[in-house]
Amino acid sequence: MNRSRLISAISGGAIALFATAALAQTSPEAMWYSHQGGEVRASKLIGTSVKNPAGESIGEINEIILDKSGRVHALVVGVGGFLGMGEREVAITLPSINLAVDSNNNTVATVNATKDQLKAAPEWKWATSNDGSGTVGKGVTKPN
Repeated sequence: MNRSRLISAISGGAIALFATAALAQTSPEAMWYSHQGGEVRASKLIGTSVKNPAGESIGEINEIILDKSGRVHALVVGVGGFLGMGEREVAITLPSINLAVDSNNNTVATVNATKDQLKAAPEWKWATSNDGSGTVGKGVTKPN
């Protein structure tokens, strides 16, 4: 290989290396997020009472299930208990829960299910996973 071809090959490799490094960096503007209308904070959602359309309390949101990309797939609701005794958890898909804000600026969660339907729903159980996420839920059908 002559000297000019060697210099061209090294230069081309260096340009490709620097271009890859530049693409891997995130611009500072892309790192920061601004509040958008209609958002709900997870800290405010957990602990929210869940009601049926008749206004009866059927449980409380205990957990929020996210996929690896951060999208919410389900809310885990504690149902059937009284003063913390006998409660079991069910995972309800996010589209099945209506989230709204009442006149006092409180989050209101409503699901179109009776207490009996929730008692019959598959129980959500946490287990150790092999994919590094730390937990795997059992009892809910994965959304498409």
